Amino acid sequence: VYSFLKLGIVGINFEDRIIGGSGLRDIDTQCERIEVLHSASDNLFINARYDLMFDGSKPETHDTLIDALIQRTKEYEDIGVDGLFVPGLATPEFIKTVCERSPLPVNIMRMRSTPIEDLATLGVARISHGPSPYISLMKTLSEQASKF
Repeated sequence: VYSFLKLGIVGINFEDRIIGGSGLRDIDTQCERIEVLHSASDNLFINARYDLMFDGSKPETHDTLIDALIQRTKEYEDIGVDGLFVPGLATPEFIKTVCERSPLPVNIMRMRSTPIEDLATLGVARISHGPSPYISLMKTLSEQASKF
């Protein structure tokens, strides 16, 4: 973490997904990992990333996952996490429910078809665009390059 701060990084998204494996880290392990980050600096903004909605679940089933998300969010708040990032949560009613129930500010990954104003109205505190701008740019560059 010290090297992050030395580079001028002031905030991170910290995933709970098991990289190179499957599923999420259990809440106790994830909280321990977050506490290590926190112990290195009080100045690092930690946006806890909850990947269950992004990891192959279907949007119409997200209502069954919200209670687990909110429980995890309360645990994160207790250890000083600054925000909650829920990529993949796309259904307006579920976004609103999470925003209303979360003790932390909620960050959503915007899908191209969702107007930013709508997300703000639902209570979203921060909007990410994810890889969409990069994907769009690479598609345009590829199309232009193929013309030469």
